[in-house]
Amino acid sequence: MNNTKRTYLIAATVFLCLCPLAAAGIGYLYFSDMPPGSLSDSGYYVRRTKVYFHPGFGLASPFEITGADHDSFVILDQSYALDASHVYIDGSQIPDADPSTFELLQHPFTRDSRHVYASGHAFSDDPANFESLAENISRDGKHIYWNAEVISDDPSHLVVIGSWNYHTYLKDSKTVFVNGNPIQGADANSFEVIADAYSRDERHVFYFYEIIPNADGATFEMLESPYARDGNAVYWMGQAIPNADPKTFKVLNANFECSADADHAYYQDQVIANVDPSALPSNIQVTSCSETEIYTNP
Repeated sequence: MNNTKRTYLIAATVFLCLCPLAAAGIGYLYFSDMPPGSLSDSGYYVRRTKVYFHPGFGLASPFEITGADHDSFVILDQSYALDASHVYIDGSQIPDADPSTFELLQHPFTRDSRHVYASGHAFSDDPANFESLAENISRDGKHIYWNAEVISDDPSHLVVIGSWNYHTYLKDSKTVFVNGNPIQGADANSFEVIADAYSRDERHVFYFYEIIPNADGATFEMLESPYARDGNAVYWMGQAIPNADPKTFKVLNANFECSADADHAYYQDQVIANVDPSALPSNIQVTSCSETEIYTNP
């Protein structure tokens, strides 16, 4: 075999060996920048030169984060990430957020050196004094917030009274709030929670954030939510049940809002016609009721 043929043979062999490697390299360059599959977990995916965010299966398709700096990109958690220039929530830039000072706080709060954010929306410009005190309640040096909405300008006098069955009470020096709503007319100094949505001060009884007209705070008591009574009346969700007798009133099934006194049976605050409560055996179980009938378990 002469030298020319030997050279061709070696070249052909090298070529054939390099082809799979070249194909593999091309494949790598192509597939290493592909977005995650639709069945992939939600979150951020940093590829060779691109960054993607996947909202999650059934929500939306993965998308490339345009403008993200691949080299400096850092994933903080499933929702938050940052690079040298921007902070991201669910793949979108948080306007004006400073990546060099950005930090995660208790969900849904984050902050940088200039603002506090709730789910990516700036609501406080006093990050140094911000604190989350209880579910939905936070404050900084200027305001009290409920779900990141300003409810008071008196943060130094904030008192979290407590929570009762999804009703959270707090106050400042002048105003009492329930679930972020001011209780109109409530006296912050004498206010107390009875239970759930019922409360009182030295002058009034309240249901949620409204005064219950003519209710007697001295004798007012909670029965089973949403029922209550005082010495003069019985109440369902803060509304007086017409002509109900507080002395003989009893709750038959609080879940289905069935009750009775000596003379009438009630569904919510309405009389159930043609039902004689005295005819109900004392040991019978009321399972439900309607405006026309009471249902029992024998």
